[in-house]
Amino acid sequence: MSSEKFHVMNTAGAVELDLSVSNGAVNVTVDPKAVYGKVRVHTAAAEGPVADAVDDTKFTEHGNKLTISVPDDLDGGIGGSNIVQIGGSTFSFNGGVVNTGSMTGVTISNGDVWVGGQRIVAGGRVVAEQGASVGGATGTITVDVILPTGSSLTVSTKNAETTVRGDLETIRFDARNGSLQASGVKSLEAETHNGSVLVDRVEEELEASTHNGSITVGAYNGRRGSARTHNGDVNISATPASSGKLAARTHNGNIHVRGASHLDLKTSRPDPQRRREHQRHPGLLRQARRPHAQRQHPRARGLPPGPQDLHPQRPGLVVPPRGGRHSRQTHRPPRASQPAPKEQGAETSSLVSHLEPAMTPRPDDQARTELQDLVAKASKRRDEEHERVEIEFWHAIDALQGSYHGAQQDIADALNVKRNQILRQTKRYRSADQPAAD
Repeated sequence: MSSEKFHVMNTAGAVELDLSVSNGAVNVTVDPKAVYGKVRVHTAAAEGPVADAVDDTKFTEHGNKLTISVPDDLDGGIGGSNIVQIGGSTFSFNGGVVNTGSMTGVTISNGDVWVGGQRIVAGGRVVAEQGASVGGATGTITVDVILPTGSSLTVSTKNAETTVRGDLETIRFDARNGSLQASGVKSLEAETHNGSVLVDRVEEELEASTHNGSITVGAYNGRRGSARTHNGDVNISATPASSGKLAARTHNGNIHVRGASHLDLKTSRPDPQRRREHQRHPGLLRQARRPHAQRQHPRARGLPPGPQDLHPQRPGLVVPPRGGRHSRQTHRPPRASQPAPKEQGAETSSLVSHLEPAMTPRPDDQARTELQDLVAKASKRRDEEHERVEIEFWHAIDALQGSYHGAQQDIADALNVKRNQILRQTKRYRSADQPAAD
């Protein structure tokens, strides 16, 4: 037995699919012969939270736009204070799970345990019959999609792997723990924390980022591209049809960009030797990043020598700083119009008296309250002025992003931010009567 749900589009032609699923697998196939988009959400589990999630899946269709929302199969969380042992695995559900074996095909929710789609434990009691077979079903959700040519895809997931066979107009992929593998796409926007991005071909725009994973593009024909990863490699093969800017960045990994001599290419990765030095001696790298003038001895920066810098036997010779270059410097005496140097104690006393004016006695509570009110008003004016400038800035950006096709990405590159931030900020500061930029 299994659980499944179907949906066939009422509108023929290309589909703009927006899919939200927490766990499982997403398989998308672009069929040139397909007239209507088709979706099948299914699981091998006949009951339990995974099966309930499939049954509760919602399909919303508006014209050629289809939104699919698959509920989180573990949305209820894990609670109770039971300990269950199954084979070589030990499960303790008291706000968390401790697993000492394999969890393949095991689902735990609200104190109940399903193995292979069959309920084993319910309410802290074993309900499966003795000798019951629980093999085969994995209890995961699978979304199979068939799309006509010219369609677009948006996937939001926590832990689902996504595979696309065939060419799409646009792919937007947002995952916490999941990878994307696609054939060809005109515009790709992918972001995942733990996962890789593998695309055979990108025709126009590329924006891919991951924290733990690699980014690979088999053939880059685009005019604007950015690939960023923290722990992973970046592999891009540019074709002669590509143009414009291409940026590749990694912190712990390698960058391989081929065929990009005609592009405005920017690559960034830490020097391996500097990274090893930072791991062994973090303080030395911070010292090396400081401006050179700050690392020099004060006397090596051209400051006038003091009495402690003069040679005790030869007043005209300045003692060089330790480790510095030995050079003779003539100490010029003060001009006649300048007063002779005072003793160190007298000079310090005079300086302190000059810098510290006479302070009036501490005022009463009313005077302090008035001062605090004035400071509060000044701070409020400053915040209001800052907000006014911020609003004017984002209104201007909102107007500029409709200047031409691709202007929004150019603005994001100029501000060194992601395009999503431009969308969020302009929407936040947009006036009710101000239309959105195309």
